[in-house]
Amino acid sequence: MDRALLLPEIITIILRAEASSPAYLHTCLFINKLFSLEASRILWEGCGTDYNSWQAGHVTPTIKHLADVVTQDAQRAQFYANFIRILRFRDEGEENEFIDEARFHKELTCLQFPHMEEVSLYESGNATSMNTGDAAIHYAQPNVKFFTLRQGSKLSDSFLDTLSNSCPKLRSLTLRECTENSVSEEGLVRFLDKSSFLDALDIRTGLDEAWSYKAFDAITKYRDMNFLRIPDIKDDWVDSLRHAGPIPAFPNLTHFYTGVSDEGLECLARYAPNLKTLAVYLQNLSPSYRILASASHFTLLKDLTVHFGPQSSASGKDLLLLAQKCPNLAELSIGEYEGSRPSGSGINDSIMESMAKNLPNITQLNLIFDRPDLLTWQSITSLARHCKKLEMLKLSCNFTWEEAITGTQEGMFPTLWALEVILDENNRKEEIAEGNQERVNTYATRFASIAPKMTSFTIEGGNETDEAMETAIYDICMERY
Repeated sequence: MDRALLLPEIITIILRAEASSPAYLHTCLFINKLFSLEASRILWEGCGTDYNSWQAGHVTPTIKHLADVVTQDAQRAQFYANFIRILRFRDEGEENEFIDEARFHKELTCLQFPHMEEVSLYESGNATSMNTGDAAIHYAQPNVKFFTLRQGSKLSDSFLDTLSNSCPKLRSLTLRECTENSVSEEGLVRFLDKSSFLDALDIRTGLDEAWSYKAFDAITKYRDMNFLRIPDIKDDWVDSLRHAGPIPAFPNLTHFYTGVSDEGLECLARYAPNLKTLAVYLQNLSPSYRILASASHFTLLKDLTVHFGPQSSASGKDLLLLAQKCPNLAELSIGEYEGSRPSGSGINDSIMESMAKNLPNITQLNLIFDRPDLLTWQSITSLARHCKKLEMLKLSCNFTWEEAITGTQEGMFPTLWALEVILDENNRKEEIAEGNQERVNTYATRFASIAPKMTSFTIEGGNETDEAMETAIYDICMERY
């Protein structure tokens, strides 16, 4: 045998080159001790249904496989656990009736994961009751850099203390949708004070009851932070940053998700100069009237989402200002979901024409107001004329199908694959007589031709003619798959 085949590095190169071949790694387990060791290392690098063969490039074990080995031979299971770098819990998919992988926490408590760098506990049917703080904290291992709990319960000060003490290399923490927690304000601040090396923190819906000014103040000292998703922040908290010195509080922050007032957001722009993704949640704040003008101060923005609260509004002047000052915007979402749709002041086709001229890089646009009659088909043609990279569009506007058919140009949206229009259901005429399917099909074919790559089309609101058109256009889209 060639002496090179005695080197683990060479064996690993050989195995990874053919790892995707069916049964290849399984066969290598039986060649000799060295091949078996290196094949096991590759096979068990990641574990869990979510860490699948598509990601790994070869067959991968699930949490159930690991738990089954524990019940048969705990020592053997520990041998495999020593190789695991990525551990992910979700559900086992439709073929296994979406059973939670979290049901195996008890079996895995006897294992240590000395080389694990990422642990993720995702949403599943019973994750809230199964992913308790006591169960999840077992995976706080010494080399963990990324800890994600997306659905769980009963987190405590002890959970956070253990996490900070057991994971000295932790860089990213996500705690979402966690209920029945007993984390105190002091406990959260203590954790944050010890974790200034974090570069990603997501606790907006996980620890909101323990949120306080002191917690926010601790985060402002994180100089390496690039991703931050936190509960709402108050204006006086932002104002306190004025006394923090000349260095920006968030010099490296590029992704920011929070609730903040119009004034607070404008002030924050001074302290996060490199922000590229911003999501603002206004549902629990006072009505907003100029959040778009405040957002325009983040001139490097590529992605902006605003969830408006009741009685809030957005103006055409501020929408245009945003487009002019943030020319790199690729994704813009305003009022995407029902219940978060603002009223519009000065929103018209002329503003849309000017806005579209200033957004040549836009790929996804959701622009929905509480009244669909503010815009017409002219706004859609403006977007087609100036936004050639547009891939997804959701727009509130009102038009007749005759206008759409006569005012269209084949292929005017060369890259658009998803279109949703919100119509004014109180101001619609039945343009096509009931049962005239031939005319419906003719109109639908003409309409679908505006976007040759469109595979998704939806209408919100509308009448029976609109429903017939939606069905016909949807059928054409399905044929394109």
